[in-house]
Amino acid sequence: MKKNEINTRMREKIDREHYLDENGNPVTYSRQKRMNGGLIIILFIMICYGMVMLFSASMTEGFATQGNPMHFIQKQGLFTIVGIVIAISIAAFVPIRIFDNIAFVSILYIGTTFLLVATFIPTNSFLCGVSLNGARRWIRFLGIEQLQFQPTEAAKVALIFCFAGYTSWVKKKRDKGGLVAKTHNRQVWYEGLVDIIVPAMAIGLWVVLIILQPHISCLVIMAILTFFLFITAKIPARSWVSGCAMLIAILLVLVLVLIMVMPLLPEKVQNYVDFNYVLNRIAIFNDPTSVNKDDMFQTTQSLNAIGSGGVFGVGIGNSIQKWGYLPMQYNDYIFSIIAEELGIIGAGSVLLLFSIYLIIGVKIASKAATIYSSLIAFGYSILISLQAFLNIGVATKAIPPTGITLPFFSYGGTSTIFFFFAVGLLLCVSKSGVRIKK
Repeated sequence: MKKNEINTRMREKIDREHYLDENGNPVTYSRQKRMNGGLIIILFIMICYGMVMLFSASMTEGFATQGNPMHFIQKQGLFTIVGIVIAISIAAFVPIRIFDNIAFVSILYIGTTFLLVATFIPTNSFLCGVSLNGARRWIRFLGIEQLQFQPTEAAKVALIFCFAGYTSWVKKKRDKGGLVAKTHNRQVWYEGLVDIIVPAMAIGLWVVLIILQPHISCLVIMAILTFFLFITAKIPARSWVSGCAMLIAILLVLVLVLIMVMPLLPEKVQNYVDFNYVLNRIAIFNDPTSVNKDDMFQTTQSLNAIGSGGVFGVGIGNSIQKWGYLPMQYNDYIFSIIAEELGIIGAGSVLLLFSIYLIIGVKIASKAATIYSSLIAFGYSILISLQAFLNIGVATKAIPPTGITLPFFSYGGTSTIFFFFAVGLLLCVSKSGVRIKK
């Protein structure tokens, strides 16, 4: 074999295994054999704790609607097993650098976009959208109710994966001398385009599709996630200036076009998205006297459940509110049942678990070898803890009602599986994506 060919293969191997840090020095992924033990313990506790409380919260509904008090816990147990298998398979057998590939980013982005669009497909199709309570947030395969899920749950997880992969791809290109304009002035605007405009417009497409469903709670989570991802992506200051300037100009043009075109559209199209329910939920939070008792019922019952729990609770399985008084007690308002049955101690333990999860996740992100691993770890740490804190905020009336589930506690197949996928990637970073200790 010729010497030049050997050198070329060696350089290609270095390109695959090494990544330049902020100082231009190659960083090698750690080849640890173990995942983060603290994170595994916290997840194990949350899964077991969540299954016990879900059974307690759902047994009455299962018996009343299905004739089986184990109905919801059996289905959730199946989702949990599938999720655990996915998480372990990712973390134990796939190095994190395998996912750091622009091809995966492209496939996932296109697939997620297709699923979000599919919510608007008419019924009686192989794949169709399902309208419930005035919103089209679900899709169903072959008309089978069991094959129904929310694409927005996938979008929240895909947002972090795609942003991290795209940011990593940009950095690799620049490390190899790519993405360079002919002049300095053009380079400034080009960097703003690459660093800000492209990811912002890609996320913006999803935002539009989610608004049309509408699913405002998902929109809030994605907005907060996007903010944190951009802040932690180490984007240069001049990219922020040029990129934000172009983004403001683009948004102004889009708003002007919308204002001009909207009166020309049919009335049905103009009124397609109804935000009255959003205003009603804000009113429930700001001025309860302005809404009727039916609109306040869920929030009132949630507070009653939390207040009746006291310090030690009424005892596990002894909740009164779960006997038809608190709607969605095994889903959006499971925290209220926990507080009622286990008191302040039980409710505080849930807050503590998600706080520890966030701290461990951020610590893993701080040790990450590359920007990709860092964004993956930080993003999925923020996603799960943020959703948990928002759910608790709704249950305690600290924020307006949003319809957000409590990860690993609430009933839900789609969210459970995607949360385990996120956890699998976080564990994967802890095992094969941190810096080698010198």
